[in-house]
Amino acid sequence: MFAAGVWVAAGGRGSRFERQEELWGGLLFATFGLLALYVVLGVWGEDDDHPRLRGPTLSPVGEPIRRGGEIRVVLGGRIPADERLEVGLICAERVETVVHSNAAIVRETAVTTVLEEWQSVAPRAGEHIATFRLPPDAPYSYEGECVSFAWRIAARAVRQGRPDAWLEE
Repeated sequence: MFAAGVWVAAGGRGSRFERQEELWGGLLFATFGLLALYVVLGVWGEDDDHPRLRGPTLSPVGEPIRRGGEIRVVLGGRIPADERLEVGLICAERVETVVHSNAAIVRETAVTTVLEEWQSVAPRAGEHIATFRLPPDAPYSYEGECVSFAWRIAARAVRQGRPDAWLEE
């Protein structure tokens, strides 16, 4: 779209067309092409629920943990100074069910958050370490055919008036 607009604006359709109309029409078409590209690049790669938090890195420290144990999470990398960040520990349950409707069998997946805990990150330079204790009766990670539990660590930028940006590992 952009390239076609530039071609028309440069007089690519020939001298039998009104030059001023071609120029303005081509510029308008090229502008809409750039706008479409901006929208695609701005939206592409974004999660439906949360935009991606860019810059910081997130990693667990130490050995694999057990229920009742502690996990340490390091938030490092380029941390935006103008945003309020939180580090979290999340356990999600995924349940797949089979639904029969009008001679069709459809599998549906429901995701529920079983446990979610967040800690604020102090606005300072360097790495930030957050420590979480897993409850002794918490579900363990399990990947089944119908029911699964998945633990993950996350960081989010809490924003006013727009969706929080997330980084998950």
